[in-house]
Amino acid sequence: MLRILELKRILKENSKKILVVNDLLSFKDISLNPTKAAFKICIMYMTIGSLWILLSDKVLEVSIDDIKRINILQTYKGWTYIIVTGVISFLFIKNLLTKIQFVSNKLYESYHELNLAYQELIVTKEDLKNKFQEIKLSKEALAESEERYQLAVEGANGGIWDWDIKSNKMYISSRAKNILDYEDFEGEYSIEVWKSLLHPDDKNKAIKTFYDYLNKKADSYNSVYRLRTQNGNYKWILSRGQAIWDENDEPIRIAGSHTDITEQKINEEKFLKLAYYDLITGLPNRAMFEKELIARISYAKKTKTKCALLYFDLDDFKNVNDTLGHTYGDALLKMVAKELKEYKKEDQLLARLGGDEFALIVSNIENLNNLHNLADTIVSSLEKPWILNGQEFYISASIGIAIFPCHGQDFQTLLRNADTAMYCAKEEGKKGYKIYKEEMYIKKIEFINMKKSLRYGVKNEEFFLTYQSVVDLKKDQAIGSEALIRWNHPKKGLISPDRFIPIAEKTGIIKEIGKWVLETACKQNKIWIDKGYKPTKISINMSALEFKQINFVSNIKRVLEETGLDSKYLVIEITENIVLENLNQTIEILNELKKMKIKIALDDFGTGYSSLNYLRILPIDFLKLDKTFINNVTKKCKDRAITESLIKLAHDIGLKVVAEGIETEEQYHYLKNINCDLGQGYLFNRPLPSNEFEKILEKGLPFFAQNKDNKN
Repeated sequence: MLRILELKRILKENSKKILVVNDLLSFKDISLNPTKAAFKICIMYMTIGSLWILLSDKVLEVSIDDIKRINILQTYKGWTYIIVTGVISFLFIKNLLTKIQFVSNKLYESYHELNLAYQELIVTKEDLKNKFQEIKLSKEALAESEERYQLAVEGANGGIWDWDIKSNKMYISSRAKNILDYEDFEGEYSIEVWKSLLHPDDKNKAIKTFYDYLNKKADSYNSVYRLRTQNGNYKWILSRGQAIWDENDEPIRIAGSHTDITEQKINEEKFLKLAYYDLITGLPNRAMFEKELIARISYAKKTKTKCALLYFDLDDFKNVNDTLGHTYGDALLKMVAKELKEYKKEDQLLARLGGDEFALIVSNIENLNNLHNLADTIVSSLEKPWILNGQEFYISASIGIAIFPCHGQDFQTLLRNADTAMYCAKEEGKKGYKIYKEEMYIKKIEFINMKKSLRYGVKNEEFFLTYQSVVDLKKDQAIGSEALIRWNHPKKGLISPDRFIPIAEKTGIIKEIGKWVLETACKQNKIWIDKGYKPTKISINMSALEFKQINFVSNIKRVLEETGLDSKYLVIEITENIVLENLNQTIEILNELKKMKIKIALDDFGTGYSSLNYLRILPIDFLKLDKTFINNVTKKCKDRAITESLIKLAHDIGLKVVAEGIETEEQYHYLKNINCDLGQGYLFNRPLPSNEFEKILEKGLPFFAQNKDNKN
């Protein structure tokens, strides 16, 4: 285009010069014919000469009579003629040549400029030719690009649409129709048809996004919505487009593409489900819970309302995983989740945070009584028998409650305090709930510090064993001892087992401690036997956590082999809670121990959910009566009746009875008289370190006689 304009400019400027040349060449007094010009000069010369001769001679004849003078004048006349004609010829020829030179110069200049213009015209012609070729190639490329774009869009599961806003006509490609199953659509597709196909939930937003772009309220058009297909289903569509506006910023036309992203959306939903929902229970997971609790706290701040977090886990759930495996544990979690959903309102969020931990978010709390009732309902609903693989299990829930804003004003604080309250609920016997109080956090910190100290204690060998005699009440002689652990803390001194054993069990440290106790006690008993003291049995308490270890039996075998202690001198004491967790597994393990000739004692009988059925089916040797019975055995008739009945029952089924906590001679004589087999307590000796207990073994006297001499 620029070349065409340049060409016009050149022609316009040089047209004037061409006209000047034409004017010069058209002068009537200039002939550029050489013959004609020469002939004209000759005629002029001959005419002047002839006129001069005739006229000059005539003048001389008339005016002068003297012949001599005439001859002289004739000579002068000749020279005058020559001079005059020479001057005239000179002037004439000069004038002619000057004009010729002027024309020649003008012609040369015009020729030169025309030649330059001609060269520019040639260049312009080539440029125009190239531009034409470029335009031709551009048209071909554009057509190819449009074809490629359409193929690309349709190849990418997309279709083309084009709306002429002025005429309100809309073009829809076959692929776009195919996406919505409208291949046979006979009506005219329009913007109104598009609006009618929008999903009700997406309609307002989709239309607003579209017109915001047309009104230049948005920089680009990119929208996601659902369109109804011909069969009534909906597909997710990604719509993108580009508009053209006139000089008044009024939209003229908009064209774009429709891409079917239904499969992508389905995958996104699956991903979101994986990211924000628990796969086992289908409940929101920890990530969703955190996101929701933060949002609820933010809402409560703005509206100046209260919200609460109920944080709870399932008591004794681990027993299911340990006994039946994780498959049944997962099945129980599903059952629990289903049960909990029954009590959750629509505006509440129930989530599984992991393991056996759940959380419930409650908003807009106006009455704390409702919160108490909800917690009570949850605890009650879970406290029932659950049947798994034909076995009956009992679980319960311990719940900690923290309320915004009084117990925390951010996610971390609220969660921490709810967890602290839940810990306190467990401490007080499980199956209940606690609302957070500041002193709970202090107690939790103490727990954490105790846990840390326990680990250091194991590592630094701060524990030691004491031994308390188990006495044959009939012979008044020790037939064994019970190994009891003590902790000598470097700063706090002696710490009672009642303080650290529960924490060790909760944290799992009891497994390390129990391993050390077993090894140390067996080794010490072997030393006493090797020294020649009368062989006695050593009793060792086992926690539920130790008992449930897969290698429990093999570990006992290993210790006996390493220490060289004969298995018949080992007594394993278990408590009722071990039996409660899984009766069948307990019986199986006890039978293995019995095959090794290890004796079994059921400790603390009568303090828990005691069942006489256990005495019938468990392969045990000793029944240990808890000191709570012995304390009042000489004072209360009921305690005496129970104690006597238990002793008789135990004897009837072949068990020996051990009375714990004998502290008075009155208790001793009473138990001896009702045929209690064995006893232990402060009356005989307090728990003693190994070196002091060895002194008792050295005397070898009847035990009660020793006690009279060495009463502690």
